[in-house]
Amino acid sequence: MISGSLIFGLLLIAGFSLGLALILDTQAPKMMWQRRALIASLGGAFIPMLLPIAVLLIEGDWQAETFILLMALIIGSLMLAGIVGFPVTYWFCKRREAARGNLDPAKDFE
Repeated sequence: MISGSLIFGLLLIAGFSLGLALILDTQAPKMMWQRRALIASLGGAFIPMLLPIAVLLIEGDWQAETFILLMALIIGSLMLAGIVGFPVTYWFCKRREAARGNLDPAKDFE
């Protein structure tokens, strides 16, 4: 059974990614939509991880255990960006670009 906190965390990452995609779409409309999707998904996954990473950097005594924990947080963020954030931002950015009429299927990476 999937717990409510797991679903909340995944929805939180998807929401952050979608919000960043919307901000990038309105503030940088000339940026390629694929780049907007990638930046928004990475940012959306790293926002919840900033506090644990900052605590490790500030309070860590820089032994092997601290480095392993830091790498686990970074790799976990990248995995969450790829699994949760990127599909949401890809769908959103592609639909926004298609609404503008600038979408070229020949240059798409589907």
